[in-house]
Amino acid sequence: MALKQFDNAEKVFTKINEIDPNNGINHLSLADFYRLKGDNEKSFQELKLAFESTDVNVDLKIQMLVSFFSISSATAELNTQAYALLRILLQTHSEDVKAHTIYADYLNRDKRYSEARDEFRLVLKTEKSKYLIWEQLLYIDMEMRDFTSLYDECTEVIELFPTQPMPYLFKAIAANEMKKYQETIEIINSALDLSDEKNIKIQMYTYLAEAYNKLKNNQKSDEFNDKILELDSNNVMVLNNYSYYLSLRSEKLAQAEKMGKKAIELEPENYTYLDTYAWALYKNNKLTEAKEIIEKAILLGGDKNSVIIEHYGDILYKSGDTNNAILQWDKALEKGKGSEFLEQKIKEKKLIE
Repeated sequence: MALKQFDNAEKVFTKINEIDPNNGINHLSLADFYRLKGDNEKSFQELKLAFESTDVNVDLKIQMLVSFFSISSATAELNTQAYALLRILLQTHSEDVKAHTIYADYLNRDKRYSEARDEFRLVLKTEKSKYLIWEQLLYIDMEMRDFTSLYDECTEVIELFPTQPMPYLFKAIAANEMKKYQETIEIINSALDLSDEKNIKIQMYTYLAEAYNKLKNNQKSDEFNDKILELDSNNVMVLNNYSYYLSLRSEKLAQAEKMGKKAIELEPENYTYLDTYAWALYKNNKLTEAKEIIEKAILLGGDKNSVIIEHYGDILYKSGDTNNAILQWDKALEKGKGSEFLEQKIKEKKLIE
C-alpha cells in the first residue's frame, strides 16, 4: 500500500482474509485500502466487518466515530452509515457505557432528544461521576421542556456535584416554570457565589428578577434587573421585560420608555418589543407615537396576539377613536385571553384600567 502497489496489496489482504475471515484488524486495513483506491462502497462494507469484530478495540471504534461526528451530518448517506456503525457497535459492545455515550451524542446532535435522554440515563446508572454527561442530560430536559424531570434530575446532580453552578440554575428554571417562585429564589441564592462567570450571573439574576416580579416584590425585581443591565447594558430581553414591568405599574415611566426604545433599536422587527415600547409611550401619554409603533407591531405579526391587539384598542380609545377601539377589543377576544378587563371593556364600550 505504501508503495502504491495496490494489486499486490489486495492479493495479500485477500490471502489473510482466506486464512482468517474474522480478523477485524485486516478488515480495518482493507477499509483503509479501498478508501485510498476510491471505492467507498467496499471500504464501508469492510468497516462494518471491522466493527463487528472484537479484535478491534472498542476505544478505537469510538475514536473513529468521534472523528466521523462532524462530517457525518453533511449528507444523508454519511449519516446513515454513521448510524449503521453505531448499531453494530452497540450489538458488539452492548455493556460498554462508552458505546452508549457516543450513540447518545449522535442522537442529541440530530435532535432525537427522547432517545438520547434514554441512552444518557442508561450510562448514568453506572457512571454517576461523569458530570459532563449529567449536564448534557439536563440540557435535553430543557429542550424537551420536561421541567418535572429537570427538577428531579437537578436535585440528584446537586447532591453529587454541589459546587457546580449550572444544576442550580437549571433547577431554578424548572422551579420557576412550575410556579415555585419562592423556591426559585432560594435555589439561586444558594448558588450565587459558585461562579463569577458573567453569563451565568446574568441568567441567575434574570430568574431572580422574574420570580420576585411574580411574587409582586417589585423592589427586589427592579434591583436584579438593574444588576443585569450593569453587566450587560444591551440585554434586550431584560430591557424589554423591565420596561414592561415598569409600564404596567406606571412607575419610572421615563426609564421604561428609554429602555423600550433601546430594545427596538437592538431588534427593530420584534413585535413583542415594539408592543412594549408602544405601551411605555402610551403610559407617557405620547399617543401619536404609541399608535405608530403598535401598528408596526401588528403588521410584523402582533395581529395574532390578543394582548397586543387589546393594547392597540386601548391606544385608539385614548386617542379618541372609540369605534375602532371596540373593534380591536373584539378581535383580541377572538384571538384568546387578553387582560382581566377585556370583556368588561367590550361590554361597557369604554377603557378600563
